[in-house]
Amino acid sequence: MTIGANPGELIPNRTGGSTGEPTRFFLDRPTVERYEAARWLGLSWYGIRIGDPSVMIWGSPIELNRQDARRYQLKERWLKNRLMIPAYDLDQSRIEEHVRTIRRFRPVYLYGYASALALFAELMLQAGLRLGFPLKAVVSTAETLHDHQRAVITEAFEAPVVNEYGARDGGIIAYQCPAGSMHAFSENCYLEVVDPVAGEPLPVGEVGVLLVTDLHNRVMPRLRYQLGDMLALSSQNCTCGINYPVLQEIDGRVDDMFVSMRGSFVHGHFINHIIRNMESFRTFQLVQHEPDRLTLRLVKHPERFRADDEEKVLQGIRSALGDASIRLEYVKHIPPTPSGKTRYAIRECPLTVSPRPE
Repeated sequence: MTIGANPGELIPNRTGGSTGEPTRFFLDRPTVERYEAARWLGLSWYGIRIGDPSVMIWGSPIELNRQDARRYQLKERWLKNRLMIPAYDLDQSRIEEHVRTIRRFRPVYLYGYASALALFAELMLQAGLRLGFPLKAVVSTAETLHDHQRAVITEAFEAPVVNEYGARDGGIIAYQCPAGSMHAFSENCYLEVVDPVAGEPLPVGEVGVLLVTDLHNRVMPRLRYQLGDMLALSSQNCTCGINYPVLQEIDGRVDDMFVSMRGSFVHGHFINHIIRNMESFRTFQLVQHEPDRLTLRLVKHPERFRADDEEKVLQGIRSALGDASIRLEYVKHIPPTPSGKTRYAIRECPLTVSPRPE
């Protein structure tokens, strides 16, 4: 923290801690205002204005007691004109109640975790429910937005699905434009991409670890700060006419990257590409304990499950990672983290592992 900074002017914050111990840090007000300005600029590309009503499908406030949580909810409703539906409390028995709440409030847009929005959409489709009024957008944030999630959200809400990329410890970094590109707000931050092991800068277009440098936070500057995300920068301009730089690819978190038995690195999203076209499974989670030992959790579709799809998934995993031991678990649901997020790919072993013979 900057020497001589006035404690009364500092804004404390912390990371979510979903993949480890939360990091505590401070911001100054101009930095927070710039983050919010970036968000509203991105939303303005869809005709959304400051003060428009929204419904958030979100986790609980960070470790608040009951009284503070109630105060938080009231502030959200009356100062920010938005309602919150708990992302950790979504199930078929309450989906009609949640849809009625949204209909009464008639928001201009929805905002939430990718996994929570996709689950909400899936529950709506299973119950044959529709909102019955148009939305300007459904904004997905805080997690990687997979293609199958975008498809089910689009089907249920009949609205553009917009990807917001940001973090508590990075601010609003990029927004998806109507043409489909992710534009980085270069006025707020400087982005670099480096090799996940060697730390050397990577050429534009190659996926690596993102480093973020604040351009405005004077009380606790973060220089080449590692968010823990994997992405690639692009040298291409977008046809939309927005001049902000373009992110070529956002590939999730470093902790989602797996180590094959050959010693190569494989992003955990590969399991999504194996399963996404199968109707047998509603959702999944793959955990790598060691390079040669994994657990695959699957939630069956009650009507569309095909036994041969199970073997196809196992073969796909072994093709990517080697002839590993895979414990298969069929479960009723994949529990989210306390914040409401759901992790589909989890690596528990070190990233730097020597190759093993297959």
